[in-house]
Amino acid sequence: MPGRLYPVETRYLGSDGDERDLPHDVLAAVRTLPHEGDILVFLPGERDIRDCADTLAAQFPRDE
Repeated sequence: MPGRLYPVETRYLGSDGDERDLPHDVLAAVRTLPHEGDILVFLPGERDIRDCADTLAAQFPRDE
């Protein structure tokens, strides 16, 4: 029995060779997306993941 299929949109944010500010770039990209569903971001390392998570959490606090 197959699982459920959900629509997925793929967007790439690539480097142009210059030093990038990943948390800022991810935040800018997230702001362009509709406010529904989940977002999956692939990042190169643990520090990048933590920095982006902290930046996003500060801008989009969770309701508790």
